[in-house]
Amino acid sequence: MNKRLSAIITLIMAGILFCFTTASAQTILSDSTAADGTRIVQFQPKGVCSTNIEIHTLKNRITLVQYTRGCDGNLKAIGILVKGMKVKDAIKKLEGVKCGKKETSCSDQLTIALKMMQETKKKK
Repeated sequence: MNKRLSAIITLIMAGILFCFTTASAQTILSDSTAADGTRIVQFQPKGVCSTNIEIHTLKNRITLVQYTRGCDGNLKAIGILVKGMKVKDAIKKLEGVKCGKKETSCSDQLTIALKMMQETKKKK
């Protein structure tokens, strides 16, 4: 294989790897506070079917959780079950739950988001 073709293949592979790791990284996409003090966070999960988790908290209690994409009924149920729950209690109950053979689940990703929210709150 000539050097030019080898360099092109290397660049393509690097680009694919960059896109894959960037697109799948767990990230707080937005973090704002409503007039009533409700913290509203948009979180991009990793390794699951859902593509976004919107989380509202007020005084360390969850007031809303909504998922974009994923298993609609199950994810609505998670939102209903955690509503009114203390953030630390939701983390304790849902952390480490796996979906099939995956290393994580949508509920586990929620706990990761809640932990990130706690960490960023401490820094503010």
